[in-house]
Amino acid sequence: AGRLLGWVPGSTASDWEVEALNRVLNACAEHELNASTFAARVVASTGADLFASVLSALCSLSGPIHGGACDRIEAMFAELETGARVDECLAVFTRDHRLPPGFGHAIYPDGDPRAALLRQVAQSIAKRRGRRLFETAFKVEGAVSKRERLRPNLDFYLTVCVRMLGFPRAMPAAIFAIGRASGWIAHALEQYSDNRLIRPRMRYRGAPLRHWE
Repeated sequence: AGRLLGWVPGSTASDWEVEALNRVLNACAEHELNASTFAARVVASTGADLFASVLSALCSLSGPIHGGACDRIEAMFAELETGARVDECLAVFTRDHRLPPGFGHAIYPDGDPRAALLRQVAQSIAKRRGRRLFETAFKVEGAVSKRERLRPNLDFYLTVCVRMLGFPRAMPAAIFAIGRASGWIAHALEQYSDNRLIRPRMRYRGAPLRHWE
């Protein structure tokens, strides 16, 4: 965490900054068989080395459905910083039939516990810096809860915490990858320890067999 804080202009990597960033990294580390972790295990099961396994997981993050949430959250906050109202900003997502970025999680209909943890981290950071961003995030959370009955997921407060710590734009996604890399490595090592090629089967449900003359 201390080395990562070297990316933050003016940061002294004080104890409270290191502790906050460590909590963020820990929250990102493990989340069972999400797309990137499954990719890492599949590649590990072929006997490929650890570098290849982690690279495959990183490649999965290039897909916006899995790895693009932080960038969309940052874009939303950038719009709010220019003076846009929260309700007007959220109305665009409703109109386009899209979820607000950083909200809703299929596994946690009652709320993502990782987001609750990072909300506390953000609140602790706000005592020293970034209070305006934290207050904006809190307003967005309240408005989305009222409009959509949705709660924030990890990506939302991950982005808030990383930006409050002073990291430049686009770094929240990178911080997520760094934290999750420890989980990818652990899954790959577990796969190596008792390996069997991961090869799912599929059942064909298309058109019946046709004979051509």
